[in-house]
Amino acid sequence: MRAFGCALLALTLAGCVDPPASDLLPVYDPTGLFTDAPRRATVDPGAGIETVTRRPVALPGGFSSSLPESWDGWIHAVGDHVAITVHEGAGGVDVWIYAERPSGRLASAPSLEWDRFLRTVAPGLSSPTLRAAPQPTRSVARKLSAASGLQRTALRGALACLETRTLGRGLGFTPALETFSGYRWLAVGARGARLHLARVDGWWGTQPPRLPGVEALLDELNRQRADGSRPLEDVVAAWPTVTTRSDRFTRLVVGRIVHRGLPLHLAILCRSPCPQADPLELFIDQLAADGTSPRDGKTTPYALAYRHGIEVQALDPAAVWRAVRKVSDEPIGARGADGPRPSPRPPTR
Repeated sequence: MRAFGCALLALTLAGCVDPPASDLLPVYDPTGLFTDAPRRATVDPGAGIETVTRRPVALPGGFSSSLPESWDGWIHAVGDHVAITVHEGAGGVDVWIYAERPSGRLASAPSLEWDRFLRTVAPGLSSPTLRAAPQPTRSVARKLSAASGLQRTALRGALACLETRTLGRGLGFTPALETFSGYRWLAVGARGARLHLARVDGWWGTQPPRLPGVEALLDELNRQRADGSRPLEDVVAAWPTVTTRSDRFTRLVVGRIVHRGLPLHLAILCRSPCPQADPLELFIDQLAADGTSPRDGKTTPYALAYRHGIEVQALDPAAVWRAVRKVSDEPIGARGADGPRPSPRPPTR
């Protein structure tokens, strides 16, 4: 029975089954999420939020939450699809919050969409099975390979990287898979959002370089444009040399938030032991889809990531696939709006 429950939670997070109604979920309890130390009595999930002065922050997809009003060390930047928040402590950046609005694939292929997000933030957590390019992608790869002379396998991997806003590089986090908790934090937050969260420990350091096939595919997509324009020029800019950062033991909290029928992908990195556990626990508790619109700030999330040595691009997976379809002369209806179609499910009795 316990194994069945764990499997159900994993399917729920991937969107393969409907998540339980909010009134069937327990109230969010962050115990063990960011720190293994006993919680202080002053931090009471849901109730304790009223005793702390907070500042609202906008997130993609009409979501919002809050962070400490003092704002000491916190930097936040939000766009239509991505929000990044960092906290700089005495030893440098110790918190990285990455929130992303899911692509349109979530409705038609939730497992593929969730795996795409994992490849965005921590490729080591993604499924080796789902990571393989589906058949439509292989067909495009064959055409591009024949035109460019590039190895077909490398092209398939490059196409998968172009589905992510980090171009398959992740955020520089290497998980220790044996520490993965499973999606144990299935609960409802203070504002009614359903939380589907897991944690994993690992090492956070230098973001790996782009795969060679990514550069080759971008060159080929740009070269084959009949009108001479560069379809991804404003999306994928030249990136400087890799910023070297020493690995430090870090905890990743990853999951999806659902509120009022709207989803949000979320990943939070915090150096261990997490110095900002209380603000982060309350940040999760206050997540909600309240229609907040992202405002133009002093910086974009992509520039903020750039400043801290991590490549995050304003890359729309649907736009990439449209560019690939145009270059490969594949009919528009062959893929749908947001990438390759999932393999048909086996019949059930």
